[in-house]
Amino acid sequence: MKAYMQHNKKAMPQQGDDPFHGHKLRLTVGMIVKNEEKKLEKCLKSLQPLLNAVPSELIITDTGSTDKTVEIAKKFTDHVLHFDWCNDFSAARNTGLFAAQGEWFFYLDADEYLDDATPLIEFFQSGECDKYWSAGISRRDYTNLDGTDYHDIHIIRLHRMHPKIHFEHKIHEDIVPVLPTKMIPVLAHHYGYAYKNPEERDWKYKRNLSLLRAELQEDPDDMKALIQISGQLIDLDNEQAIHYSKHAMEVARRIDPENNNHLYGRCGCYLLQAYFQSSLYAKLLEELPDVLSMEKAPGYFHLECYMLAQMAAWRLKRYEETIKYGRLFLKLYEDHLAEKLDPYLLFLGSYHCLSEKVRETVTVLNGQALAELGKTQEALDCLEELGSGIENYDQNGSLTLCFSICEKRNDWSAAIDCYQKLLASDDRAKIDGFTAAVNNYCFLHPSQRDALLRTAAAAKGESAWLLACRLKLAQQNGDRSAAENCLASLRRLDEKWDFRTADILWYLLSEKINIVPYLSHIDTDAMAHMAAELKKEHEDYADILKSYVEAFSFENPKALFLLACLLEYAVRFTKAESNAEQYDALLEAYIECASKYVRTVYRPEALSAALSALPGSIRFAYYAGAALDARRLGKNTEYISLLRKALKESPAMKDAIHFLLTRFEEEQKMRDLKAQEFAALANQVKRNIEQLIEQGDLEQAGAYTLQLAKLIPEDDDIRRYRKLTHTEPTMNELAANLPQ
Repeated sequence: MKAYMQHNKKAMPQQGDDPFHGHKLRLTVGMIVKNEEKKLEKCLKSLQPLLNAVPSELIITDTGSTDKTVEIAKKFTDHVLHFDWCNDFSAARNTGLFAAQGEWFFYLDADEYLDDATPLIEFFQSGECDKYWSAGISRRDYTNLDGTDYHDIHIIRLHRMHPKIHFEHKIHEDIVPVLPTKMIPVLAHHYGYAYKNPEERDWKYKRNLSLLRAELQEDPDDMKALIQISGQLIDLDNEQAIHYSKHAMEVARRIDPENNNHLYGRCGCYLLQAYFQSSLYAKLLEELPDVLSMEKAPGYFHLECYMLAQMAAWRLKRYEETIKYGRLFLKLYEDHLAEKLDPYLLFLGSYHCLSEKVRETVTVLNGQALAELGKTQEALDCLEELGSGIENYDQNGSLTLCFSICEKRNDWSAAIDCYQKLLASDDRAKIDGFTAAVNNYCFLHPSQRDALLRTAAAAKGESAWLLACRLKLAQQNGDRSAAENCLASLRRLDEKWDFRTADILWYLLSEKINIVPYLSHIDTDAMAHMAAELKKEHEDYADILKSYVEAFSFENPKALFLLACLLEYAVRFTKAESNAEQYDALLEAYIECASKYVRTVYRPEALSAALSALPGSIRFAYYAGAALDARRLGKNTEYISLLRKALKESPAMKDAIHFLLTRFEEEQKMRDLKAQEFAALANQVKRNIEQLIEQGDLEQAGAYTLQLAKLIPEDDDIRRYRKLTHTEPTMNELAANLPQ
């Protein structure tokens, strides 16, 4: 059974009296590489200040590169070794370690680079290194290539040389550290877990699991391999993760608890994580006491376990336990901030709990549980405990807590207080996020809308959102005077209206107020979002729009664009079959506004010469507008052709164009049917006229002829009947029929 992170507590003797204690250099930096041409140079450049400031050497062991890795390495060092890969990372690492001439050995990977080597330089130059036998740094593990998602861990990467020093384990290799250990405030950035695609990730997982299983085949009780495979399998195969975690805990029980009781905690953490990912929340809480039992004093593994236990209890709606574990977490987190916990434990695990974001989330969950139990004042205390954390509501859930408390108390003053804090912070993104969340909450919980509006309307200040709330309340109350005062205040504000304040626009539309004087306040980029917000909230959206466009005809381009956005949303998200006549009117109004906007903004010569270079929405409006013009002129073939061109430019309008084409076909069929019926009727009248002429009744035949001549004056039979019945056109009639 290999010892895992089992340190030597006894002080080791120095090997010499010279500055490097029997070694030629103070430091050796060792690396193993393979096909790292895209990353290696950045890594080595970050090491240069350290290598230049401290008597040192750089040893790079290549394990079979086929790209320019070796060429790049030789630009930085003459110590480039070659190693035949044998599926054993420790064997490769030991090649460089055993060739090292430095008193200290520092190892790094090619996909890591140092943020700032200054603290390392000071560690060696000051002689502080003589007090320690190992040292650690922080590593930031990124999970995406743009560097926005990451997790920080502590790793021991510097070891003072001694006769038994060596790497062990085929993968996730390490050197057993000797105490005391120094934590050096250096950050290494690591992109080894930031995969380009799922295939790259899966390949690495399979490789790691293969090597870990090979180690366990050699030694089923290999503690390091058991712990690593447990963590690797979480989310991939939670059942297997549970199996290996439990086996690791059994092995940990057999190891000397005086030195290794922390191993049990780490195995237990992985077990609880696997339970959580498998939704086995009750099992997690059942086994929690056993997981924590082997550590003599609460430490970082306790902290991680309390976090998991709180989330599990919340999922089970066991609110008392949610609060219990949340409070245990928060108390221990304070000990962490006060540096009362054993710092060595930081090197034994990857913790997700060591951030203010997690502390805030735990506090929020406590508040949520208290609110569910009806303890709203204590829940408010949790909200107060967040302090500035309330500004991170989009990440920690504090806004959800705030809304829950408000709903339970039927009092929205806490939410408005939160809004006032955000206003004071002048963080536009946070302020807009808050108002968007409130709007959505009220949409999902309409019973809370009036209470919120009343509280917001009574609040101090004249932000656009507060004024929009007052305006909406005034509209509901039929208080036109108050509404006009709100509009006047809104016009004075130097603040854009967007979908979060869409109620202002709704008031203008529903009250049929000319929008032109207010256009400077409306954010053009937000018009589509405003349309979506209004359509979502108002069932009579289409009716109000139809009524509004019938009342106004605009020439202002921005007004036309705004109405086109609103109408487009109505068209795209209204089912034609529910009310075909209304849909037809909305669609025609949309095309009219959009095409009029295009003709207003673009000169005719630009439209004809450069139409193909303009945006697709512009081309759609152009062709659709031209199609309506063709239809009015009776150019049916051109109408259909232009509609098909419009559809090509905007596939999103497929249903609308299909509606127009179908409607046209139906109308054409009706026209054809009526023409056939008319032709049959005309032929019958003609037969009657011919019979009357044969009978000599020219007077009656002439009367029928004149009636039919009004409908088909150019018909050859009619011309012949008029001659026979002496009812030829008069000079006035002929003049009236001349081309104008």
